[in-house]
Amino acid sequence: MNFFVEEILSELHKSFPLILKNLLFVVLYFICGYIFIKLWKKFLDRVTKSLLEKEKNVSVDFEARLKTINIILKTVSEVVIFLVVVLTSLGQMGVSIGPLLTGLGIVGVAVGFGAQYLIKDLIAGFFIILEDQIRVGEFVKIDNSQGVVESISLRTTKLRAFGGEIFIIPNGTINIITNMSRDFVRAIVEIDLPYSLSPDKAYEVLEEAVNEAQKVEDIKNNLLDKAEIQGIIAFENSAVKYRIIAKMKPQIGRLKAELAIRKAVLTTLNRHNIEIPYPQMDVHIDNKVG
Repeated sequence: MNFFVEEILSELHKSFPLILKNLLFVVLYFICGYIFIKLWKKFLDRVTKSLLEKEKNVSVDFEARLKTINIILKTVSEVVIFLVVVLTSLGQMGVSIGPLLTGLGIVGVAVGFGAQYLIKDLIAGFFIILEDQIRVGEFVKIDNSQGVVESISLRTTKLRAFGGEIFIIPNGTINIITNMSRDFVRAIVEIDLPYSLSPDKAYEVLEEAVNEAQKVEDIKNNLLDKAEIQGIIAFENSAVKYRIIAKMKPQIGRLKAELAIRKAVLTTLNRHNIEIPYPQMDVHIDNKVG
């Protein structure tokens, strides 16, 4: 028994300097990894700050987008560097990392199958934010859902519909995004006028209505081009259909502009005693018998 203990102590005494050496290298690996992460974070912060300073008018959305990308890059780099340091340290301590990597690969495949939709959502969300496809507060249509963007994360996008409903859409399922809040919106108002009203008179009345609508404070301050009467676009059964269009800044919103134009049109038509036509049917009763 004493011989066995002495053998163990002898082996420990021989290998102890090697263990200390390996532990020293492990500590150095972790210190180097920590320093690298700190330097990388500072570099990312400096790049983010530089990009913000280059922009003359930095929007809240642009700043939020940059910060989100900054956080993503920091998190991913921390995970990658930590894994590299751990695997290198295990190799330094004499642990065979080949089987470990194989095991991790098998686990990774299993997790990948289970989390493929989550990963798809995260990647799609990253590019939605990176490419500035939509912003919080914008009115958008995503596939068959539309509303105001309430929040954008890497995994989901939330839309608030006009009726108050909230659509929570996984980013990985998004196929088509229609952004209706960029650059400009075009208000489109269609009006039915009677056939008895001559086109010249109709244009005159509609021009008066357009001029009145353009005096509304919200429209006047957000109008990009003069509202115009596009003309006759259809002949209906009981009416002639005219169209008015107005190119507006997106801040006012298409619906608000259209409501103001419709109100001005109705007020002007009433002033000129012009009745908006409605479908009518003539019924003839034959009283003849036999």
